[in-house]
Amino acid sequence: MAKAKKTEATQIEKIQDSAKKLWLANLGAYARSFDEVKKRFEKLNDDSQKLFEDLTKEGTSVQKDVKKKYEEGTDKLETRLEELKDKLNVSPLASLENKLDEVSAKLEKTA
Repeated sequence: MAKAKKTEATQIEKIQDSAKKLWLANLGAYARSFDEVKKRFEKLNDDSQKLFEDLTKEGTSVQKDVKKKYEEGTDKLETRLEELKDKLNVSPLASLENKLDEVSAKLEKTA
């Protein structure tokens, strides 16, 4: 009977040892999975930061190009308008004088 209890106690110890090892293996698997997910998240975060910075640089460059082209276009348009005014002999002062003459004429008619 003593031998049976000893065998039973040994089996219980083996079962407890196996359960403990199973628990530790699961805990280790969880820790390894957590570390892997953490690494992937950090890499993804770093990649997204780099992508954002690259897109910001590219956007800044495009904005500069568009602004430069807009200014060039505006300058060309203003130059062209001035050329047309010179050809047509139209100046802002002449335009105002014409409007004043029209207003004066209307006022004289009403008086």
